[in-house]
Amino acid sequence: MGILVLVATAVIFSSSLNSAPASPGPVSESAEGHLKKGKEQLGQNNLGSAINSFNQAIKLNPRYAEAYDLRGQAYFKDSKNDEAIKDFNFALELNPKLAEAYLDRGVAYDAKGDFDQALKDYNQALKQNPQYSVAFLSRGLTYAKKKEFDRAIADYNQGIQIDPKSLMGYNNRGSAYWYKKEYDKAIADFTKVLEIDPQFAIGYFNRGWAYFKKGDKAKAAADYKKACELNPQYKKWPY
Repeated sequence: MGILVLVATAVIFSSSLNSAPASPGPVSESAEGHLKKGKEQLGQNNLGSAINSFNQAIKLNPRYAEAYDLRGQAYFKDSKNDEAIKDFNFALELNPKLAEAYLDRGVAYDAKGDFDQALKDYNQALKQNPQYSVAFLSRGLTYAKKKEFDRAIADYNQGIQIDPKSLMGYNNRGSAYWYKKEYDKAIADFTKVLEIDPQFAIGYFNRGWAYFKKGDKAKAAADYKKACELNPQYKKWPY
């Protein structure tokens, strides 16, 4: 069977599209209009158009920190990690209190394998916003990649406490428990994932693997079958 499936950047970036802090300095209505349009395009994964819209917002207001942060998100989703980090850097030069930019830069550094720098950025995001659930969850994911599972679980606990319906939190905490061979706790978390979203294929796949490791092959097979029904890609990862 393949590796457990974690929930990462797609969830992280969607959080910063929903709400954004005010940027310092005056912002023209036209710049705000381009920013709003770019957010919509980014949410639709129309990356080229989103980047163009953020370019227009920046042209009209060169000190629009949020526009640099969002353009960085678009670059990241377009696999242009270095360009993304440059934009996150500039956003933070303009507004050192922009928690979303610290989070986004942390995600970018994590993707480059620079886990220590990612952790520093998540720490800064949480310094700016101690109730930033996605920052706890993202830091937990980086700790998990470093195989520091107890630290990961502690962060997942914090994130879940702030956002009790977090698929990312329960799924990734369940994965951490799996790696610690605490399969009953893993199954409980994956089951919680499926209570929140019964159509979440990853939850069935991961819970099936936990059942498999416990030796309950019947339940493992049932979950694997359901995961494949919801998402045929899992047929490529047989037990």
